[in-house]
Order: sequence, then C-alpha cells, then structure tokens
Amino acid sequence: MTEPPDIPLSLNSSGPWLDIVFTQYHEGILVLQVPGNQFKANLEFYRILGLNESEVKEEIFRMANPGKWDGEFPFSLKHLFAIPLRTETQVQLLKSGESQTFAQIYRNEMEGPDGILYTVLSVKDVSQQVLARSVEKENSPIMDSYPAEYLRKIIDVDPNLIYVKDKEGKVSLANQSVADFFGCSIEEFLNNSVDLFKTYKWKYEEIQYVDDKAFKGMKTITSEEAFFSNHTKKMHLFQVTRTPFLTQQNEPNLLCVAVDITDRVNVENELITQREYLRHILDTDPNLIFVKNSSSRFVLVNRAFAEFYQSSIEDLIGKLESELPGQNLELEKYLLSDQQVMASNVSVTQEEQTKNPISGKEVHFITTKKPLLDADGNMNILGVVTDITEQKRQEKNVRKSELMLQEIFNRVADALFIIESQTLQIVDCNPKAISLFSASTKTALIGAKINQLKAKDDRSSKFWTSFFQNLSDSNPSKEAELICPDGTELWASLAATQFVQDGKALILLRVADISVQKKSEEQIMLALHEKEILIQEIHHRVKNNMAVISSLLQLQTGYIKDPALINVFRDSQSRIKSMALIHEKLYQSKTLAKVEMESYIRELARTLLYTYNSRRNDISINIDADEVYLDINSAVPCGLIINEIISNACKHAFVGREKGTIDIRFSNQDGRFQLSVKDDGIGMPEGTDFSSFNSLGMSLVSALSSQLGAHLEIQTKDGVSYKLSFSEKTKPVK
Repeated sequence: MTEPPDIPLSLNSSGPWLDIVFTQYHEGILVLQVPGNQFKANLEFYRILGLNESEVKEEIFRMANPGKWDGEFPFSLKHLFAIPLRTETQVQLLKSGESQTFAQIYRNEMEGPDGILYTVLSVKDVSQQVLARSVEKENSPIMDSYPAEYLRKIIDVDPNLIYVKDKEGKVSLANQSVADFFGCSIEEFLNNSVDLFKTYKWKYEEIQYVDDKAFKGMKTITSEEAFFSNHTKKMHLFQVTRTPFLTQQNEPNLLCVAVDITDRVNVENELITQREYLRHILDTDPNLIFVKNSSSRFVLVNRAFAEFYQSSIEDLIGKLESELPGQNLELEKYLLSDQQVMASNVSVTQEEQTKNPISGKEVHFITTKKPLLDADGNMNILGVVTDITEQKRQEKNVRKSELMLQEIFNRVADALFIIESQTLQIVDCNPKAISLFSASTKTALIGAKINQLKAKDDRSSKFWTSFFQNLSDSNPSKEAELICPDGTELWASLAATQFVQDGKALILLRVADISVQKKSEEQIMLALHEKEILIQEIHHRVKNNMAVISSLLQLQTGYIKDPALINVFRDSQSRIKSMALIHEKLYQSKTLAKVEMESYIRELARTLLYTYNSRRNDISINIDADEVYLDINSAVPCGLIINEIISNACKHAFVGREKGTIDIRFSNQDGRFQLSVKDDGIGMPEGTDFSSFNSLGMSLVSALSSQLGAHLEIQTKDGVSYKLSFSEKTKPVK
C-alpha cells in the first residue's frame, strides 16, 4: 500500500498566542485545508476520537483517495465529515475495546484570508451527560440519541456492505448495499441472513471462527471473504472488517463493513501476471538487459546478464558496476556513459570491445542506455547490451573473403570487366582489362563503354547488344576477332554472366586472348588436312594395287584349263576385291577411320552377284542394315566373312533351283553388332558337323570369326543361316 503524503501539521497563524489558545482549548478542533488536505488538530480532538496524529493523517489521506479505503482504520472520522453544515449533531463514536464515547459535533466551512477553503470540525465530549440521561430513562435505547434519518441515510448511500450481527449470527441492522447484493429487500435479508450467508458465502463454516475470534478478543479483525452475487451472477471478493462493540444492554455485537475488492484484486493479479510475463520476456531475451538507479546500482537484470557474469539474478541486484564478478577493464567508460544519460536525459548508444570477465574471451557489444522514470518519478537507466561478437567475426571473414576475391580478380590472366546491363558502362576491371584497353589506370577506364572494344566483322555496337541479349536465360560464350581501342587485333574467347548487386543488374564479362591458340589451331588443321590427303592416297594406292592383283588373277585364269583351278582363282579374286572395296570406302569416307557398312555390303553383294551369277540370273539379295560404322580392323574380317558366305551360297545353295534369295541383316544393339546371313537354298543334312569340313571358305569363316571375337552360330533348317555377334575391337588382333 502506498504511504500517505507527509501532511504538514501546522497552518499559517497570526502569532504564537493563537497557537497556544488553539492547542489548549477545552473542545476538540480540527481545521482542514480542502485543497491539499493539510490539517491541524488540538490534543482534545485526538483524545475524544481516540486517534493519534498519524492515524488522523492516514484517514484523511484515504478519504481523499477512495480506492485506498480498506477498512483497517476507524471509520468515525469519515462520517463526521458527512454531517450537514452548521448543524449540531450528537453521535456515538465507535472505539473498540473502550467505554462508550458520545460527542457533540459541529461542522462548518469558511474561506480564509488567503482565499483558500477550510473545513472546521468542533467536537465536544458529552458522554457524561448522555449516560446521566440514560440512567434516568432506562427503557429508552441509546440509539434514540442518533438522528435516525441521518444515520440511515449515511449507511444506505455507502457502497460498502454494512451490517451488525450478534453472537448467534443474527443480523440486526443492514444497509441497502447488502440487500442489493443478495437481491432482496433489507427486511428479507434481516429475516433470512443466516440462510443467505450459508448459501452465498464461500466456505461459510470455515469463516465463522473469525467472528468468534473478534468476539473473544473484542478487537477489530480484517479478513478476505468471497460472496456470490445474485445481481452479477459472479463471485466477489470482499475485505471484511469486524469491529466489536457493546450495546446498551452490554451485549457484544459486531459491526461488519465489507469492501468489494474484486476489481482491485483482479487488477493486482493482472499486474502480477503482466509482471511475470514481462519477466519471462526479459529472461528469454538473448540481449543483456539491466536497470540502474541514480546511484548506479543494479535494480533489475535479466537472465542473460546474470549468465554472462556466471552469477544469479539475486546476487547481482544492488551491486555497483565495480562490484560485478571479474575485473571490468571498461569501468570508467561505462560510468561516464551513465553520467551522460543522467545529465542530458537522452539515449546513448556505443560499440564496445572488451573481454568476458569470467572466460577472458574477447567480446563485442552494442550498448544502448536510455533514461527511465520509475513509479516515484526517480531517474533510472535502462541498458540493453547486444552481443555482436559473432557478427563481427562474420564481418571479418567477409572482409577476408572480399580481399581474397579481389586478389583473385586482379590476378586472373584473362581480362575481366564488370559492366552495367543498361548502359554497358564499365564499373570495375582487372589489370589485364586495363592493358587490353591500353589505359593508364583503372580510374581512366571506369565509365567507358565496352563497345570501344569492337568486333572485326561488326564494328557497330550491335555486336555487344546481340551478345548480351539472352543473359537472363543462359551464360553466352563466343569466339570473335576483336579490334582494341589502339587498333591491335586479337582473337578472343568471350563469356558473360549476369548478377545483381545492391539492386543493380551487372554483367561479368571475360575476354581471353586466344590468338596464339587460334594460330596453333590453323597449323594443326593444315597438318591434319595434309595427313588426310596422305591417308586417302595410301588407301587409294592399296585399292589400286589390289585391283592390279585381281586383274592379274583374271588374266591368269585365261591360261588355265582345269575348271576347279579356275574356281580357286575366282574365289581368291573375289576376296581381294572385298578387301579392295574396304580401302575404296575408307578413302571416300570423311573420317578416314570408319567404314559405313550398309553401302559396303550393297556394293560387295552387287560385285559377287556379278561374279557368280554369270550363269544364273535368278538369285536376289535383300539387305537390311542399320547405320553401322566399323574401323578397318573389324571391317576387313567382317567383309571377308560376308564374302565367303555369299560366295558359298551362290555356288552351292541353289543347285537345281530356278531362283533363290539371300537375306542380310546387320544391326547395332548398344555397341554389340549382330550380323545375320541366310539363304533359302537346298540347305545341308541335319546334324552336319561344320568343323569337319575340309574347305578353305569354312576355315576362313571360322578363323575370321575368332579374329573378331565373334560368337558364330550356323543353322541348316530351311536353307543355311549364319549368325555372328561381336563387339568392335579398338586394336588389331596380333
């Protein structure tokens, strides 16, 4: 509870004699200055009311602050100020544990010479006169001395619940607030008070001991009790003050005043909840937060602050900066900033580099100190300390990376330009780029446009515009012959990529001088062309030499009379032609290393039909070949195998038949070549052992298949079928 203000106990007076008369006057007098609540009372006033100076001061303060009224102090003074002006009234003063006191009260208001309004209470002790009259009139209740209408009016307008009950719990008096709270009339409450209390009073039986205690000690007792309201349909919390007193018949009664403190308690609970919530926020905040008072002592710290000093919050409260754990090397700097905040009443923010007093590790902080007023108007300092050690470390690493990247940028052998996308102006470049432009310094080159570097075949600015056109979709690259600003020509490899920095679209352009490579390429291409011509010539000469051999064999057959020997020469001639055809296809090929097998097979089949079909015009060959290419190491044995199979079919497969067909299928299945040659001739007996054949043709087919590393399969159903499966060898078989 907030303490009442210090009310001066003396008013301005005209002189010392007036003070003496005021103090010694036989009647009690209290003078209250209405604005400001300053008062002065004499000794007789304190005696009659049974109050001391501090109690009067406190009660006047509570009267001026209704929210502070809690019923813990005598309430007689409050009612004295409710007496009508300039009306003499006799009342009984309620002073627990003492004899009955009656007083004649007169209240007046007047304006002083200083224009300030004053209230004057005049109190005269008339207890003896009242008691004397009560003896004479024994049957007349003392309450007759009260103005009934006035008393009823006072208690009925009071918002607090006021009621009087005896030891049996029966209520003999209640104000209108009680009846309204229980939703009935005053008469109904008086007749049913016990039942109503039992029904609407929380833990009625447990609270009864408080009544017993008040009766037993005849002392005022205050407790907190809960009642259910018929009006609001809610539970209300009351602060109930029980003041025991004796009736005229000397019977103890309790005057109960119940003050509804529900709203106050709710507000207090809300404040507690908010305080705990704020405490939770402070303790979960990673920043170091503290509050210092005007003496620079810590009155609040959060958990992060305590953990930094490896201490507890409780141990740090009340300490000075110099009393914190560890040795603070920045103490003078901290105290100076405190003084600056207190003196100027403005916030101070500063970056600090220090060491953790416990671990000794270097830390970086940004500390903000702000002036902060507490509830009493005293100046405090609110400090928020943010640990930026990790941020500083990252900044250091970033700077290190930037320096490294800049060093790499400067040392790259190619010319590097950073260009604005819209204007094509150079915003940065490396030393190689400066040399390319024949500029003296980087500053001289910044701001220049890249189109000063012109393409030999297109000297307009359209070359660069076209080159950068699709940067958003891809990273273009190109080789071009460029003309430098000084007229020097060079072949360059160009590559560009787009990026954004500080919201601006930029282009990184790399210009690599490939003039030497281009010259070397030209020489290599020239040498390669010469070699191609030479290889073509070799293949051509080999083919011609084989053609000469074939012609010689043809001429020789003219001098041979033995038909069998003629066939031998003819077979040798066809084999030479098949190999010559390989060399013919190679020197006609663009690659000079691979033979295109489809055209080769067609040409070979046509030649063989011409050779062996001079006496037969009824043999046809069907060819189905994929786009298959074989090098000479595989093409020669493969061509000889095809030659032997077709030759053998032409000579033996169709004997006694008018016509016949040979089907050739050549395919490439994932690098595995499949060759199939099948005729529909007379075939061979089932179970024929081809390995026992004593013929040069079959021996060649078997030997050449082994040379290819091929799997050979021969079937004799419905003619003869040869199937070979092989993979191309990269080197010739030795």
